[in-house]
Amino acid sequence: MNICVIDTNDVRYNETDMMHRNFASDTINDVLEDCISFVKINSKDDLLENIVKEIVNYDNEIPIHTATIKNKNNDLFLMCHIAPSKEVYEEMKSKKVKYNGIASHMTDLKLRVYGKAVLYKLDASSEEPNLANITSDDIVELFVSNFIHKGVIVNVNGTFDECKYIFNPIDWISPNEVSTYKYHEVEFLGKILMLFFDSSSKTKNDVLTDLFDPLFGRIVIGMRSQYHDINDVDIIYEDLDVETLKNIIKLCENSGQSRALSEEEDINGKVVNGRRNYNNFHKILNSRLVHN
Repeated sequence: MNICVIDTNDVRYNETDMMHRNFASDTINDVLEDCISFVKINSKDDLLENIVKEIVNYDNEIPIHTATIKNKNNDLFLMCHIAPSKEVYEEMKSKKVKYNGIASHMTDLKLRVYGKAVLYKLDASSEEPNLANITSDDIVELFVSNFIHKGVIVNVNGTFDECKYIFNPIDWISPNEVSTYKYHEVEFLGKILMLFFDSSSKTKNDVLTDLFDPLFGRIVIGMRSQYHDINDVDIIYEDLDVETLKNIIKLCENSGQSRALSEEEDINGKVVNGRRNYNNFHKILNSRLVHN
């Protein structure tokens, strides 16, 4: 199976670059192809060997951070890179270690990354995740998902459509129209559902009655991560598709179901038998539905 090594690079995006056409798959593939390479490994020992070799050149004094890039269904993507701090930045500067723009955009720390990074995939279908093969298509999709997010439109006739956005779930609606939209948040299984609805409409939208008080007009829904710290300022959007929203609605039809994570479900960051665990929203939702 393959892991991916992300070499240092100067890939950067500012606000003026935030246009859908800049994140087409072919365009991003061209951006990434000169910066990534694949290494064939056979075991987790090989993985650790490559992480230590590629990232810190066997220097055990340099800390390594493991970022959760995506955790959906049975696919868990993780990325290792030098753990950024003021002291580490100074040391990287003295050693003339170069910036890694791709890893900086992908890491869960929202900080600048220096030096190489190693991106790999785990099959989390069993209790003990196993290494899985990562492909260039995986990496393109992961990178694009940092900028282009998916939401769901709930129409008043009960139908659903999917939408894509960059800045917020209703950034594609015209300024004149968006001025009539109002916003509510709903906490659900460790995530925040972002509900935007047209307050000027007199047509009741009954689709989400079990999820929230009666709303009117077309409803646009996005999803984001919860804030866990008072210093959190960045909104981390997560993709929401029609099937997932329908499952959320179905679960909410049972008024006896708690919308909060149980202690057994909330395993994020907990280390058991030497292995760090990660919350998987989709697995938790599916498990709730099975036992509903």
